[in-house]
Amino acid sequence: MSIRYLVDEHISARLTPALFRLNPAIEIVRIAEHSQFVAGLSDQQILHLSQQAQVLFVTQATSIFRHAAALCAQGQQHCGILVVRPLTPIRIIASALYEIWYCTKLTDWQNLIEWIPLTPEL
Repeated sequence: MSIRYLVDEHISARLTPALFRLNPAIEIVRIAEHSQFVAGLSDQQILHLSQQAQVLFVTQATSIFRHAAALCAQGQQHCGILVVRPLTPIRIIASALYEIWYCTKLTDWQNLIEWIPLTPEL
C-alpha cells in the first residue's frame, strides 16, 4: 500500500507545497484541513484515527512516544509515526517524506516510530 501522510497541526503549512514540488502525487492531509481529524484531538485519538485511515502520522509532539507505547501495550496497532526534530527546515522534512514515500510502503512502518531527520545534525 502506498504511503499517505497525516500531518499534525503544529507543523508548518509550508510543508504541503514543498512536498508537492517534489512529487504532486504524494497524498498529504493536515489535521486542521480534514473533517475526520479535528484540530485539538488527543494523541490517542489521532493514533486511532490514523490507523483506521491507514496514514503515517507526522508530528513534533514527543508525547506521542508515551501514547504509542500505551496503545501497543493494549494490543492495538498504529500505522507508524514520524517525529520531526525541533527547528528542522521544511526542505529537510519534505525530502525525508519524499524518500519514505518513494522507497517504502505503509506496511513497513507498522508500529514504528522514527525521527526526521534521522540524525540531529542538519
